[in-house]
Amino acid sequence: MMAQPKQGADPVAIRNAVTILSMYTGGQLKTSELRLMLTCQGDKLSNNEAAALVSDADPHKTGFVDTEAFCQRIGAK
Repeated sequence: MMAQPKQGADPVAIRNAVTILSMYTGGQLKTSELRLMLTCQGDKLSNNEAAALVSDADPHKTGFVDTEAFCQRIGAK
C-alpha cells in the first residue's frame, strides 16, 4: 500500500527538496536521508508515516530512493 503525504503537503515542494538533496548522487537519495527530511523539515511526519513512505520509495530494500520514481509516486510532476 502506497503511503500518502499529509494533507497540505505540497508535492512540488517535496520534489524540489528531494531533488536538491540528491543533486550530487545521480538522482538517488539514501533512505536514511529521506527519512530525516520527512521527520525534521516542514510538515513533519511521524516516524510511522515516514517509515511507510520510505518503504514505498525503496520497495527492493536497496537503501536508496530513485528520486524520479518517488516524486512520480507522490504526484509531483
